[in-house]
Amino acid sequence: MKEINISNILIEKRREKKLTQEDVANYMGVSKASVSKWETGGSYPDIELLPKLATFYNISLDELLGYNPNLTKEEIRKIYHSLADDFANEDFDNVFNKCDEIIKEYYSCFPLLLQMVLLLINHYALAGNEENSQKVINTILELLKRIKSECEDISIVKQSVILEANIYLMTGKPDQVIELLGEEIVPTANSDSLISRAYELMGDYKKAKEITQITIFQNLMDLVGNMLVYLSLNHDNKEVFEETLKRLEKLNDTYHINRLNPNSMIQVYYTAAKLYMSFDESDKAIKIIRKYKDVAVRDLFPLTLHGDDYFDMIDTWFKDFDLGEKAPRSEKSIKDDLVNLIDTEHDFKSLNESKEFQNILNELKINLGDN
Repeated sequence: MKEINISNILIEKRREKKLTQEDVANYMGVSKASVSKWETGGSYPDIELLPKLATFYNISLDELLGYNPNLTKEEIRKIYHSLADDFANEDFDNVFNKCDEIIKEYYSCFPLLLQMVLLLINHYALAGNEENSQKVINTILELLKRIKSECEDISIVKQSVILEANIYLMTGKPDQVIELLGEEIVPTANSDSLISRAYELMGDYKKAKEITQITIFQNLMDLVGNMLVYLSLNHDNKEVFEETLKRLEKLNDTYHINRLNPNSMIQVYYTAAKLYMSFDESDKAIKIIRKYKDVAVRDLFPLTLHGDDYFDMIDTWFKDFDLGEKAPRSEKSIKDDLVNLIDTEHDFKSLNESKEFQNILNELKINLGDN
């Protein structure tokens, strides 16, 4: 918790108004010596005098005490990425306690609370044991409940609902997801194209193009995400699975998703390799794992959100994200996971006798830092 800085504020405000300590003392009904002690930090004003002091200087109590319950976007980003680095390098309990202290200090800063939820979700796997895991889940759900009941920013509330649904999926409660989000998909109107057309009619073609690019990019990433889900759902239908994989790879060839959003293709190849193993197609699985390795080694790092020659107007949009264009976890954590996904996956254990598989795994370890 930040120290109370009332003495400096009292000096600053008195000098702004060109008043003497005696002027303040007369208004407050105290001695000049008392005012002097307040300003030198020798003592604090009695609590019942604080509202009168704030009124005298025409400031809020928070301003008088030097306390700001909210943080800027940049401050939130700095806190998030610092804690993400800590999770990668320090004991989980220590970092979790740091998170708890920050949450308590800024309990009414809802943008921060939302990012703390994301931070805990992204590092949930590091909890290490059932007790810690449950503690993380409980903290996340408490924060989401507070955001939904107290926050007046609709966009933050909507994000909190989606995150709550993710938590229920993570913890094996699909019925809670349906209860939260509903049973059916309701068609919704997309305002993005309307905004783009409006800028076009105003003659601002650059802004219209930028918004349209962002919309295309978002829809493309949504399409890849939904096709990944469909890929996994067809674990019982090899023909549809392979057709879906083929179409995903055509999308990748057309839009270079492996460079635009390499994590999407990492997930595609990881899922496809597991499914090929379930279909007893180990040779095909190894070929897919090689593609996974190529993206992980060649395309993923440095891991930042960015456009390309075609999507050449979206970088500014990324920079305005709550966490900026940086990844939500540290590079070390991501690299460790990329190796472990292949090295420890039960479905790939039978591939350990394959020299080609071992070569791929060794390339991953060497290039991603596990020497």
